[in-house]
Amino acid sequence: MENPSDVAIFQECVRESARNLVPLLREQAELTELLCRVSPLVMRALNARGLFRLLQPALYGGREQSIDLLIDVLQTLGRGCLSTAWVSFHVASHFWLLARWPKVVQDTVWRETSDTLISSSLDYESGRADCLEDGSGYCFSGAWDLVSAVDEASYVILGALTQPECNGVRRKVIGIVPRKSLEVIGTRRACGLCGTGRKSLRAQGLFVHSEWVLDAESLNNGTAPGLRFNFASVFLIPVSGLTPHLAAAAILGNAQGCYDEFVTGAGLRRTAHSQRPTSQYVAQQMCLAEAHALITSGSLLIKRDAREAAAIAQKGELASRQQQLSWRMNAAYAARQGTRAVDILFAAYGGGGNYMANNAQRRFRDAHAAISCFQVSWDAIATEFGSAIISITE
Repeated sequence: MENPSDVAIFQECVRESARNLVPLLREQAELTELLCRVSPLVMRALNARGLFRLLQPALYGGREQSIDLLIDVLQTLGRGCLSTAWVSFHVASHFWLLARWPKVVQDTVWRETSDTLISSSLDYESGRADCLEDGSGYCFSGAWDLVSAVDEASYVILGALTQPECNGVRRKVIGIVPRKSLEVIGTRRACGLCGTGRKSLRAQGLFVHSEWVLDAESLNNGTAPGLRFNFASVFLIPVSGLTPHLAAAAILGNAQGCYDEFVTGAGLRRTAHSQRPTSQYVAQQMCLAEAHALITSGSLLIKRDAREAAAIAQKGELASRQQQLSWRMNAAYAARQGTRAVDILFAAYGGGGNYMANNAQRRFRDAHAAISCFQVSWDAIATEFGSAIISITE
């Protein structure tokens, strides 16, 4: 698909395919929550449309598409069900992430089927990776919690810290292991993102061959071994700089879905005391306007970053640390805007928003579960950005 017009046609077909799934996702949202995992019907539909493989290397049948296309897809899926969009964000991003590993690793993972799904936990503090003296590999030990899409995955990407080196520094490393080699523990049921299938994972002295372990920084500085044969510019985009945008896209999509449902039912809702249509109240109209502005501006922000990152990568250049920090901050802020929009709309429902039959309560719970994740933690990311700016000016 070298012809730009062919690419544009394909991308619009992908967007349309995602839009067509929204009614199904909305219909299955309650079942997904009850099952504590994305319903099998929805997973089959997502897989059949190839939505997980948009960023997979072409060498393995993937599409090697742009980050902003996946952002569009995740935002659309979020309109139907945030749990489904959240799982899609994790699964699809791992097709992109695996492209950085040596060819032998990619061949092994995708040997039987190029649809193999991968889960992950990049909580480095939760794991320890002890390097063996002969250099053959690492022994991974740790306890990783709140890992999404474990049931659907055949492999898991785990973050860990090495033992202190001579300078006292502990390096961040990432290893890929078969899910069957880990102890899987059912997590106590949460009140939000219930359908993501979150589990806890345990390992003790699990050997991981050196080829299956990467230095975490190689995912951001263009030194990952997979870049020697996966040449598409999308793989030169720093993982930590743009992954938060995928999470933010799902959150903003959930806000858009909440907005759509609020507007659809606006003419039906009446006040309890006067039976006057709530849509006639100025306060309700102002809530809609603010929510719309929050969603629109947040969406524009993450799309702008994705295009800026793509433009840098297409020139064969690497984004600076400051650019990556700025992108991450923007994504966290956009996610915050999406959550704020849901809060405004949920409050505007009044008491009716609390009924389980009203999808707004699920969107509210899911939004707050999602915004608590480290990829879009405003407090942590804003502090890191501000600290970096101050250190530059001092």
